[in-house]
Amino acid sequence: SVLAIALCLWEALAFIFSQYLPGGEEAYPTISVLLDPFLNWLPGKIIFIGLWLAAGLALLRVWSKR
Repeated sequence: SVLAIALCLWEALAFIFSQYLPGGEEAYPTISVLLDPFLNWLPGKIIFIGLWLAAGLALLRVWSKR
């Protein structure tokens, strides 16, 4: 949860900084801007979708033992 909160804070601060400070998006890239080159590549999309689905299933605790 600490990692998730840190990523959310990074994304929020990078977005605010990129909008209001000089240098904009180049100086303060958001996570989505950093992932764009990887996600424009077909294997990158497949990997991202797999990780996204695995994270969602983990949040739903599909693999947990009862």
